[in-house]
This record gives sequence, C-alpha cells and structure tokens, in this order.
Amino acid sequence: VYTLQYDEERDPREAKKHAILESHGDDLVAGIDYLHKSNVGVVLLGSEDTKKSRIPRDVPRLSSFGELGGAQEVALASGCNYFWNDSDVGAWWLGLPFKRPILTTNKPRIRLKTDFTGYEHLVVPVRYRRVDGTFVTFRDLLSMKSAPFKEASAGRLLIIRNSPDEIIEAHREMKARIDG
Repeated sequence: VYTLQYDEERDPREAKKHAILESHGDDLVAGIDYLHKSNVGVVLLGSEDTKKSRIPRDVPRLSSFGELGGAQEVALASGCNYFWNDSDVGAWWLGLPFKRPILTTNKPRIRLKTDFTGYEHLVVPVRYRRVDGTFVTFRDLLSMKSAPFKEASAGRLLIIRNSPDEIIEAHREMKARIDG
C-alpha cells in the first residue's frame, strides 16, 4: 500500500504532492477477503499501513517481525506467488528478482518508465474525470505533459479509484494466469 507516513518521514514535500495517491485500506479489504476465501495467504511487505492506508484486517505485516528492506522481507518475497501493489508503490520491486507476476491496482500513471519485457504485469489503472463530469480518455492521458495525478492533486481532475469488485476481478485474473 502507499502510505503517506513513508514520505512524511523522508520527504514532506513529496508527501504533499502525492497525498492523493494514498491507498484506501478499506477499499482493499474485499480483495484480501477474496484471497483468504481462495486459500491464498496474504502478507504485507513494504512500509506499514497507517492512517487512511490501514487495512482493517488481521494479516501478517512485515513491521511485526522484520524491517523494511531487511533479509526477512526478501525471504518472504521469494515465496510469494505474485505481488499485489496498490497505487504503484515500490515494494513490488521485490518480485522482480524472483520473476513473480505483479498486480498493480489503482495505478495512477499510464506509462511504464522501464522495459519489463519477460515479466508478467496486470495493471488496473485509476480513471480520471474532468470537473465538468467528462471522463479523460487514454488518448488524453497519453498526450498529457505531466502525470495526471498531479492534475488531480491540483483539483483540475478527479481521480476514480478501483472499486472493491474491480480489485477482486483483478485477483481472479491473476490466479487464472498463474494456473495457466
């Protein structure tokens, strides 16, 4: 999850610019419940979920027994079937050395900055709406000079996060891909 606390502690200016990206822990509950019902274990790697990003479920959290970037996090990452990353946080990088599939929900950026050929990614982007109510098209997004979430941070666009149902469907897709 993307939690503001991480940036607030390291770079408060970044935290202000990226506040709109903070994960909404309540919206992720349905996905976690779906995984548990499907007998898929969940462990939260990366920064601890706090404030708005707090997921109100009893799931193992790295912060309970290890440290961010420590050996415990890498050991846990090596055993994951796939990584679920919300709001495009950096913890998903742990999956790359182990060639694990990556699911990104609520991805605020439409473009990838790096070539990840050979890695399986499933991206469920946020949608954007103008203040007049019209939706921003992919063509519009691709022609923007700056990241659309910056326009949303400035109040010129509205960000529409993935619904719990969309997140569940993304997990169904990931499980199906893993199962061949």
